[in-house]
Amino acid sequence: MPVDNFYWSKPWRKFRAHMLALRPICEVNGCNDKATQVDHIRAIRKGGALYDPANSRCYCKSHHSMKTASVDMVLNANSRLGVRVLGCDEHGQPLDPAHHWNKK
Repeated sequence: MPVDNFYWSKPWRKFRAHMLALRPICEVNGCNDKATQVDHIRAIRKGGALYDPANSRCYCKSHHSMKTASVDMVLNANSRLGVRVLGCDEHGQPLDPAHHWNKK
């Protein structure tokens, strides 16, 4: 199943509802907003576990959008466009897909 269709699947919707019930407040330090989004810490496209609570975080819409824009979208778009990206993710890995640490 393509990743985009995964998020509409019944198993994902069930897992998402379970996670939001367990973690109803945004997991960003200092944010007390209601969590409405469940995010994979390690992206599915990079081998992240689909239904593992340890690979999931619950965010408010604002923080999920910021995380997606700063990490996921940057990596996906720039790897196709050949654009260099400065900085590192939360684990210290370079965001630039062309960085030698990201080469296989």
